[in-house]
Amino acid sequence: MSFWGAVGEGRNGLLNAVTEEVGGRVRREIRSAQDDVLGRLRSAGTGLTLLGGAGALGALALGSAAVLVIRVLEAVLPKRLAAFAATVVFGGGAAALGTAGLRELQRAKSRG
Repeated sequence: MSFWGAVGEGRNGLLNAVTEEVGGRVRREIRSAQDDVLGRLRSAGTGLTLLGGAGALGALALGSAAVLVIRVLEAVLPKRLAAFAATVVFGGGAAALGTAGLRELQRAKSRG
């Protein structure tokens, strides 16, 4: 219904016309926002997939590096002792990094 047609029908016609116009605009804005959010999610999904692939390849590289360290240690130590030494070094490094990370998080929590 057009505005001038609604004016001719009186107050109810005008109210209906305004309601229809506002409702249409709100629906268009919601649709536009949905399209925007979905577009961003699609882009984010692609980025997250690529990051997941990078993480998987990084894990394989770390595994290969661990094998290399063990093989180098095997040149001077028996196989079992080389594996044990590598495990202790990697485990100790992980524990140190984990402890440092927890301390940093506690500092950030106390600041915030």
